[in-house]
Amino acid sequence: MAMRRARGGFFGAGLLALISCGGAAVQTPPEQGGAKSDGPVDVAAPAPAATAAAPAKGAELDPPQKIDSLLRLVPRDAVLVANVPPPEKALAAMDPALRAGLLSELAGGLSGKLGLDPALVADLVKSFDGAVVFAGPATPGGRPEPMDRFCYAARMNDGALVTKGLEALGAEKKERGLFVVRSTKGLEVLHGAWIEGPRTLVGCLQKEDLRGAFEVGHGRAPSVEGSALLVKERAGDPFIAVDLHGLGAGTKSPPEPGSRLFVALVGQSQGLGLDLRFSGYGPDFPALGSVLDAAPQVLIPKLPEGALAAVGLSTQRSSGKTLADVLGVVLGRSTSPGDAQSLLKRELGDLGIELADFEKALGGEAVIGLYKDPKKPFSIDDASDDPAKYMAALVVIATKDADAQKKSFSSFQAGLKRDKRFKVQGDSFTREKGDGSILHVESRPGFILLGMGNKQVALDAVRRFGKDSNTLSTNPAFLTARAKEKAASHALLFFDPALARSIADPTSGAAPGTRVGGGSMLSLVLFPSDRGLELAATGDGAAELLGIGAALAVNAVKQYTARAKASEARSTVSMMARAAVAAYEREQLDAKAVTHKLCKSTTPVPNVVPRNTTYVPSGKPGQDFEQGDDTSGWRCLKVSLVQPIRYQYEYRVGGNYKGPKRGGPDPGKDGFEISAEGDLDGDGKTSLFTMTGKIQNGTVILSPQTFIADELE
Repeated sequence: MAMRRARGGFFGAGLLALISCGGAAVQTPPEQGGAKSDGPVDVAAPAPAATAAAPAKGAELDPPQKIDSLLRLVPRDAVLVANVPPPEKALAAMDPALRAGLLSELAGGLSGKLGLDPALVADLVKSFDGAVVFAGPATPGGRPEPMDRFCYAARMNDGALVTKGLEALGAEKKERGLFVVRSTKGLEVLHGAWIEGPRTLVGCLQKEDLRGAFEVGHGRAPSVEGSALLVKERAGDPFIAVDLHGLGAGTKSPPEPGSRLFVALVGQSQGLGLDLRFSGYGPDFPALGSVLDAAPQVLIPKLPEGALAAVGLSTQRSSGKTLADVLGVVLGRSTSPGDAQSLLKRELGDLGIELADFEKALGGEAVIGLYKDPKKPFSIDDASDDPAKYMAALVVIATKDADAQKKSFSSFQAGLKRDKRFKVQGDSFTREKGDGSILHVESRPGFILLGMGNKQVALDAVRRFGKDSNTLSTNPAFLTARAKEKAASHALLFFDPALARSIADPTSGAAPGTRVGGGSMLSLVLFPSDRGLELAATGDGAAELLGIGAALAVNAVKQYTARAKASEARSTVSMMARAAVAAYEREQLDAKAVTHKLCKSTTPVPNVVPRNTTYVPSGKPGQDFEQGDDTSGWRCLKVSLVQPIRYQYEYRVGGNYKGPKRGGPDPGKDGFEISAEGDLDGDGKTSLFTMTGKIQNGTVILSPQTFIADELE
């Protein structure tokens, strides 16, 4: 456990190997004979095992002085191997503004976490020439876990910067470039070496794993180059390879042997392509390839133009297979065909639909299109902006039997007439929600359409399907990308390239369908295996897909962080409201009579609303939360905070409340208000949280919930 808690030190000592999340391109191993694997992953044949015996456990660490390929430091039985070029190479095809922003946030975050000089981190980024990161092998019983056996090997162009970085991290230097990094409690958390000749920085959490890497480097133990984990033609590309069986060692039900994942980014003339191969064997992996066939994906081009993203899915059952067979595979191998069929009949029966009719009606494809209100731009820099409220999804399901479709839809529609939440009209039904979103379902010849999300966007997408001549088939980015992919697949994923531009630079004016770099499309094919789930995915525009994902992830993290900070206001306001009630319920002696009174108002703490910062309250008498007396202020409420706070807190009685001015409740002259006002992003616009109470018949009645205005400001 000590090792796990100290991983921050390991990542810091890894320096640029982990700043860039990648490594130098490695030399492709020599062509070797042997058959390919029986799964979708094309691998090199195993190399012959080294004949020299490994040294004893206590033998001296001996760094190799010649390292032609970083992969030749990775043991053959590693369970995870990653190789990615330096940032300027790996992200070369990404939009420059987005690339610069991501690298800046990454380097800045590491600098702050480790307490390193930002200028030093920037210099190290320039010096970094790539790395491989690896973990494992798995051990009997799963202890230590494979991820506790983490190592890296990085190329660095400037040895002086490496020395400076290690000194900044407090590394303890030893002979021959060896070093040890210790935790604040003196525990050894990283063992490594700076090997001057090949300019290679190597480090491992475990000393024995560092020794093992050196043995591989000396050629006394086999390297991962001959492992079935790697795809030899991708050894020089950015990739991550995972032995899922080995990684799950020690867990209750690890994947069966042979389960693995390989993902590579492939350099192309127009950006980066994607090569993904997966094999998952065992009861947790449904053998979908045995019940579903690939589809020609003729439905996805029919989506209305303007889709930011689109997914085409095959619903084509394999020869002799039924919906019950598909459901049985999804539910797991313990589900018998009879049980799956009974479950499907029951679920559809609850909707008034006969299984036979549904089976007959369902065609071989379905498609999902994601649309956004073009008049509502959003920026990833604004954590308070929720893009989802401006977006909607259009789902189109192909049908193949008109009579069965009509019978199934009519039966389902008849049941909904009893539900007042739905408006049934003609061949459609609709449910509107109070938040501006909608669910609309419509039956048309050959299709069932569902529009969900923003009401205006959803209804517009449904209306335009099949009636608008401008479709994805007229989108040049879609056509270019589609022409490169397989004619038939189980899934086809398309991202409009302009989306990356609009996210990176909302002022760019890039319209959906604009040609920006390579097309962004992913084609996924399942293999007909009974052992589990086997698939391969290829696509163009990987850099743009990564950029979109990274940008959305940054936005999600910002929103998560802001909401986490906002939880302080919610909990503190609630606590203070309960304190106000408790203070009222305390008996007070007034003219020899027992009375109950609300505490008088407090002074705000701090005096001004914190602006993108924290305030540490003083614990000295007469200051901050120590102000007041037995009948007024914070001392009357018996509230005393000493931890850092991000909001200004205040308690007001009888009037002049903050909440009503922003749409919140007004408890009147016989009430009180607890408020928290903050400015998390420092833009001058504040958020407000209030909870109110009011005296009724001698009892304080609290508001049922906290009022919130501009939560993430």
